[in-house]
Amino acid sequence: MTRPRNAIWALASLAALMTLLLLPIAQTSAASQTAAKATPNLYISSTDMMGNPLPGYYTTVSQGGVLLQSGFSPVSFTLSPGTYAVAVSDYGGEFFNHWNDSVNTRIHPVTITTGVVPLTALYFTSPTTAPDFAIASLPVSIRVATGSSGMSAIFLTSVNGFDSALSLNATSPLMGGIAATFSSTSPTPGTVGTVTSSMTVSVSSNTPLGTYPLVITAIGGKLSNSIIVPLTVSQAAPANGITVYADRVPASYWSPCFATACALGTGPGAAMWVVLYNSSGSVVQTGFANENGYTFTGLIPGATYYVYPADCDNCHGSTHDVLFAYWGDANDTTRPLAVIANGTSVDAWYTCTNGCSGV
Repeated sequence: MTRPRNAIWALASLAALMTLLLLPIAQTSAASQTAAKATPNLYISSTDMMGNPLPGYYTTVSQGGVLLQSGFSPVSFTLSPGTYAVAVSDYGGEFFNHWNDSVNTRIHPVTITTGVVPLTALYFTSPTTAPDFAIASLPVSIRVATGSSGMSAIFLTSVNGFDSALSLNATSPLMGGIAATFSSTSPTPGTVGTVTSSMTVSVSSNTPLGTYPLVITAIGGKLSNSIIVPLTVSQAAPANGITVYADRVPASYWSPCFATACALGTGPGAAMWVVLYNSSGSVVQTGFANENGYTFTGLIPGATYYVYPADCDNCHGSTHDVLFAYWGDANDTTRPLAVIANGTSVDAWYTCTNGCSGV
């Protein structure tokens, strides 16, 4: 049967109308998918050798000699998987010295796969050409539960050809309950190098809770340089528990609602969602952790559990995206992390990828 001409026209008009109505939805869906993929995955910050933020240093990202992106630290970049060259410039009497992973060349190769790669460029004030050395700690602060120990890497970098052996010591107003030892007793950075000494800090079971300034001093070549590493003594988790702390990588971009230096008394930041799995992959418990920590209790002592610190997109109703960066030793980015339930404490460190400078 032949369909009337006006009926055919009506069907065609209806089809065109549906196309026009559905097109914005399709475009919105495609835009949403594109936005979801455009998540910053490289974060560059800059500090002095004491860990104090130095914002505003020109940073570039290149590939194959071609400049792709640039900005002023702290800055985040969104990059496709691949290998890139990141470089920072000097400014205002501060001179690039090394990266926080001990690479001491200004141009740092970076491989982007999955997750966020955080890098910090450390600067040194060197108004003369006299030999000197710089000292830095990674992480920049330590948390140790009573009756246990923690570690930090101490970096010693030659400046202007300094090549003398150095001796390290640690002092604190409460050294009676705190002991620090170093893996290398006389590290020598060499004329153009960086040497690392692992510092182990042990805290007695009766040390009062609180934050103490741990002063790390290096002496050698008639010079003496020091840094202060805040040491937070926390309550040990119960034998059937695991405590998770959520810390923020020190940076100037944290807004007042995510206090810049909570370890020094300005208050905790936003609580981060943490999931605890058992060895079978089942969820055991969940909770929110901040710098004050969250303790999972009622666990099987000696059993292995897996801690997953979640990212926080548009965190707590703000415009910020707060993302997991690494665990306390700054070298481990495993997620979830295998942890034995025996009073263990772990520190998850976070970065922000979109400013965090507003509320």
